[in-house]
Amino acid sequence: MREGTSLIDLGGSIGLTFYRYLRFATLPENARWIVVELPKIVAEGRRVAVREGACGLEFETAIKAVADCDILLSTGALQFMEPSVPGVLEMRAVKPPHVILNKIPLTRGGAYWTLQNYGPAIAPYRVYNEADFIGYFENAGYALKDRWVVAELDCYVPFHPERCVPEFAGFYFERRR
Repeated sequence: MREGTSLIDLGGSIGLTFYRYLRFATLPENARWIVVELPKIVAEGRRVAVREGACGLEFETAIKAVADCDILLSTGALQFMEPSVPGVLEMRAVKPPHVILNKIPLTRGGAYWTLQNYGPAIAPYRVYNEADFIGYFENAGYALKDRWVVAELDCYVPFHPERCVPEFAGFYFERRR
């Protein structure tokens, strides 16, 4: 990140990625890291940010409430959201120059919804068609600049082995000029 950069962390919990970032780098001067989350998580994130003295970390409950951003980041939240892809770019009046997405479940078959059991709760969970997912961003004026494998994550769908996703993916898209 550079001085004055604004980043939206969509589905960023209480700022977990922000705090991880600070382990390796300092937030540049006048940079803003805005987490967009559900109201109860925003309240907790604000409480933790005050306790931690987290400068540059902000919270909002709606992505449209953030005036502008240079980077749209989401690390494992899109598959729980409706709308997400398609739809996430349409939530912004101005499309961000950079989009970084991580922990995305993809299939070469048809997209589908399933359920994720993560211990204390079960949540609806979306698996995207790979070509449609990438095509959404390319059709919106973005170029795929990087892609990586997230080998430590998978999606197992009981009684439907054809629906299992052996690894997730990450992406960096840059808006074409």
